[in-house]
Amino acid sequence: MDQHLQFIVSGEQGEDHVVKFSRDGTNFTGTCTCDAGKMEMYCNHVFRLLAGDVSHLVSDNTDHVDLLPAMAAGTDVADALENLIQAENALAATKRVVANCKSALSRALHD
Repeated sequence: MDQHLQFIVSGEQGEDHVVKFSRDGTNFTGTCTCDAGKMEMYCNHVFRLLAGDVSHLVSDNTDHVDLLPAMAAGTDVADALENLIQAENALAATKRVVANCKSALSRALHD
């Protein structure tokens, strides 16, 4: 069963972009009309919506963003998104460790 969702989001320069998600069988795709999206590169508009972030959403279909996880479930996109989330969490934890180490070094230098 084919599924399609479309959103309008605001860009960095105030321009609007169209973000589309489609699922056909196990193939889930997301596209955007921004420059990065047109070149099939990492597009914040697509990834924000996949993460449930509606802060840049212009269209009035906020409730449709909640449908994206189920729409992506069981696809390589869902796996890649989970890997990204895990990597971002690990990075945040590592940044906290580094900050603590810097504080400890500062204290050691001044005692």
